[in-house]
Amino acid sequence: MTDCERAAVRRLLWRWGRFAEFCDARQRELDFYADKLESSRDLGGRVMDGQPHGSGISDPTARVALSMDRIIDSYAELVEKIGASIENEKRFKLTIDELINALPREQRRIIELRYIDGHQWAFIGMKMVMDERTAQRLDEKAVEALIPAITIMGVR
Repeated sequence: MTDCERAAVRRLLWRWGRFAEFCDARQRELDFYADKLESSRDLGGRVMDGQPHGSGISDPTARVALSMDRIIDSYAELVEKIGASIENEKRFKLTIDELINALPREQRRIIELRYIDGHQWAFIGMKMVMDERTAQRLDEKAVEALIPAITIMGVR
């Protein structure tokens, strides 16, 4: 196994560990744009003819209406993309969950303490009642075990 492969697996583990934070941030973004989309649609339904008594449509009004349509379309596209990115991240997390659940209990616990909780090696060693270097070696074994599975599954 190469250092590059190990680094790639660790990046995926950090991404997996930050799943909840990612989804929370994307959900806030999704809510923001969904609200903007709804507000824009409310405006889009009005008749904006540019005349005091609605006698005809002026060029500036037509431009505003077209501009609103583009805004609505761009918000709808953003909402769709953000929703898709959340779903993609959920699939990624489930895949990594399966791989990690197949690891021995100690390795699984070290992966959780390191990549989900973000603890330092000294704390992990203390928590697992082992020295720091042993915790690091267990992490290395876990990463080594994950490399073939991640390569086969094509997780990115």
